[in-house]
Parts: sequence; C-alpha cells; structure tokens
Amino acid sequence: MESSTKVTFYADGWKKNVADSEKQLAKPDKKIKLTITGPEVGYALTTMCMVQAALTVLQDSDRMPFKGGVYTPGVAFENTRLQERLEERGVTFTYEEIL
Repeated sequence: MESSTKVTFYADGWKKNVADSEKQLAKPDKKIKLTITGPEVGYALTTMCMVQAALTVLQDSDRMPFKGGVYTPGVAFENTRLQERLEERGVTFTYEEIL
C-alpha cells in the first residue's frame, strides 16, 4: 500500500484587486479552497518540493524578483514554473471558489 498526502487550505480575499491601503477597510468578498495531493509527505513530497524549488531558482531565475529584501515563497515563485514542475511529478493543485 502506497501512502499519499492531501492538504486543504482555505483563504479569504477580494474578487477585484484592492490597494494595500484599502484592505483594512474593504471586507473580503471571496473565499477559495486549495487542495494539494501528492505522494507521502515525510520523504517523497518534501524532497520533491525542495529539489524542484532549487531547480526553479537555477533555471527560472529570470522570472523571480531580485530587488533585495526577503520574499515569501508565494511571492518568490509566483511567476515561475514551480507548480508546473510539481504537477509533472504527480502533485495536483485543485482550486475552488467557495463563495
């Protein structure tokens, strides 16, 4: 029997772009659900993500922000092929709007 991973995230946000200065006043009007599935998380998925992230830094560096500072993974990898690389290796990302 092969083990697997399934993780679900929920997030609130806005249907349209809202300026950072207005986000404290504007109530979020959108909810999304992201489900990620893949191989077992202990060894297979963790190493897969780390290797693919490293390859992304090496091969997609022109798509990453490099203007100083520290970036969260979401910002650092948002314009790269990281998700595509993981999907090619059996990881699935399912997005659903729930409101």
